[in-house]
Amino acid sequence: MKKLSLFIILIWIGGLTNTQESNNIPILKNLPQGYPRIYITQDEKQGLEKIIQKESWAQDVLAAIHKRIDKHVERHVGDPEWMVLRLQMYWKTKATNVYVNGIDYAYADGEAPVPTVRFTGSSNSATPYSTPKLENILTYMDDPSGLFLPNRILLFWSRNKVS
Repeated sequence: MKKLSLFIILIWIGGLTNTQESNNIPILKNLPQGYPRIYITQDEKQGLEKIIQKESWAQDVLAAIHKRIDKHVERHVGDPEWMVLRLQMYWKTKATNVYVNGIDYAYADGEAPVPTVRFTGSSNSATPYSTPKLENILTYMDDPSGLFLPNRILLFWSRNKVS
């Protein structure tokens, strides 16, 4: 769990520094084969650990990451497939082609030999959809009409229904 948390904070810190220095995304030539993959060198790792020990903001970031993800890591340890089976993918249709109308998702077709990653589509500030809770995503959910996204307005009205 410590390695996963360290990985996430490294990505966050790396994103901040790379954004300020350059618009190029560095791609490592020799990625480590194990997980989690940490995008710093061994030499840089000690510096990051010192920052976490010394700086209260870094400790706060790490604590917030733990608070948000530890429950999912623990669930994964107990049931490694639970999270994987809730990935929003083309599980059954195995779509290979995604079509958009302007910037909006239209439909997908084609069939790959294995499940493929689902296209997320697009939304704007007026879109009344929210991210579903992991517990509400069914295993192998594959709706041909698009992603499973709960409607915030309907959720609000159903929770605040006046009898």
